[in-house]
Amino acid sequence: MKSKLYSVVGMLLLTSFFVTPSLFIKINKIECESQYGPCNKEVNDKLNSAKGKRMYFTKIKLHQLLKNEFYIKEYQMHFNLPATYKVNIIERKPVYAITNNTKAWFAQIDRDGYVVSITDISNLPFIITENEVPPVGGKVSQELTFSLEMLSLINGKYQVKSGMIKDNSLFFAIKPFAGVIFPLEGDKELSFAKLVFITGTAENAISDYTNNISLDLRFKNPVLRKM
Repeated sequence: MKSKLYSVVGMLLLTSFFVTPSLFIKINKIECESQYGPCNKEVNDKLNSAKGKRMYFTKIKLHQLLKNEFYIKEYQMHFNLPATYKVNIIERKPVYAITNNTKAWFAQIDRDGYVVSITDISNLPFIITENEVPPVGGKVSQELTFSLEMLSLINGKYQVKSGMIKDNSLFFAIKPFAGVIFPLEGDKELSFAKLVFITGTAENAISDYTNNISLDLRFKNPVLRKM
């Protein structure tokens, strides 16, 4: 009778181990990779704080750490035998920047409009503005988002690296004009299409006169005016 009881208990314990391994396996290694390669030391140090716990508790801890880390936009993780968690993350990547007239600092912004970092220098295309810029982790205003997205279009087509917000308008130096003026809201694609069409014709038709001519795209019909 006792032998049967021991067998049943043994089978239950063995079954529970395979059914709920998260209650038995202790995680002793956490591997992390981003879209750029191995995760940086700061991220690795945080994730490694979850080591040494049972699989179930490590998983909960990793979720907490990853969800609360601003620099991590997306993540996935999975368990590898014998006792490893593999974590794959997508880091937020700055694609343009905001500065003021002094250019003493640059707020680097990702495509979602969030401030990723504040730096002394930046090689990214930038907008000059006196408007308030949020701290790291904050999201820029709709006006700045519009300006940065317009900058992205213009930089891709004309390799213009900077623009300026002034007098509630957006200014770029785009040849053959002395300046091109955009609104700070509306249909970006339409304004950009007008710019492409007009610069294509103006370069041949009125290039001799455009050194001091601005193109104003704030209105339904584009306006050429002498500066």
